[in-house]
Amino acid sequence: MNDLPLFCDKCNRKIKKGSTSYKVHIVIRSQWDNYIEDSGSVEKIDKEIEKIINDLDHIQSSLIESDVYQNFTFVMCRKCKEIFSANPLNLPINFEDIPDSVPPEF
Repeated sequence: MNDLPLFCDKCNRKIKKGSTSYKVHIVIRSQWDNYIEDSGSVEKIDKEIEKIINDLDHIQSSLIESDVYQNFTFVMCRKCKEIFSANPLNLPINFEDIPDSVPPEF
């Protein structure tokens, strides 16, 4: 059992033992639209593949990996979870629409 205090990763508020907290897990994966441009001959395609492989040899593997897949896990208090889930893409919002009645914890 972990006796370390738990803090909200968003607002850094201490989360009291026994109160509600939320684990937010975000996965980002590259997506392919199933479109392949007609590149012409097989030789031209092979040269393009070879060029891509050579280019990748000069890039850190962590940068390549982060362009394909990333995941993050955060612990949030109730108020930060409510704000996040209401606007996960961080689009412009009117904060006056968020009721003061949303408690930070139970």
